Amino acid sequence: MNTLEDSPTLKTDQVSMKEDLKFAQQVCAGAEGSFELLVDRWQGPLYQISYRMSGNSHDASDLTQEIFLLLYRKICSFDGRSTLSTWLHTVAMNCCRSGLRRIISRRNREKNVLNDSIHEKETMLEPISPHPSPHDELEHKDRHKKIQQAISALGIEFREALILRELHAMSYGQIAEVLGCSVGTVKSRIARGRLKLKPLLEKGGVL
Repeated sequence: MNTLEDSPTLKTDQVSMKEDLKFAQQVCAGAEGSFELLVDRWQGPLYQISYRMSGNSHDASDLTQEIFLLLYRKICSFDGRSTLSTWLHTVAMNCCRSGLRRIISRRNREKNVLNDSIHEKETMLEPISPHPSPHDELEHKDRHKKIQQAISALGIEFREALILRELHAMSYGQIAEVLGCSVGTVKSRIARGRLKLKPLLEKGGVL
């Protein structure tokens, strides 16, 4: 079940992986413009992770910026024990986890002040794609809203595993590396996450 079918994926073929590694090495060597090349390649995929984890475009943009600032500081610490793609996903997920704690705290403060969740409901209406076709715009907004509401209702451990599996098509082993758990745990989280997600999508009329 691919609940993220409308989201772009990142090519991780051998050629692209070698290019990523070359860009990272050039960054560490002080080559101007090399980090911008990595940003251009990874901005979309990392934004997608941030969006699915946070639930709205404003927080996703902030998280994506934080991820790239952290990557810039840490890129030269990459030691090659995993693929650069796996390492980038690990940094991104860790950044999202810490960022979500701040986001949740802020949202709780907003709820206390407004005594309502108006802010969250409004931001949930924003689609992932910045350029939906005019004909499908309303349908895409409604679909993305329902999908994101369902994903946001999942526990963070299920959300992380499903995003990496379905959005980025990562293997169980790669996901285990990113999340720092066993392959068995990854498989369990994905299976349980899908079971929890399906009735939520059916209720929303997505399936």
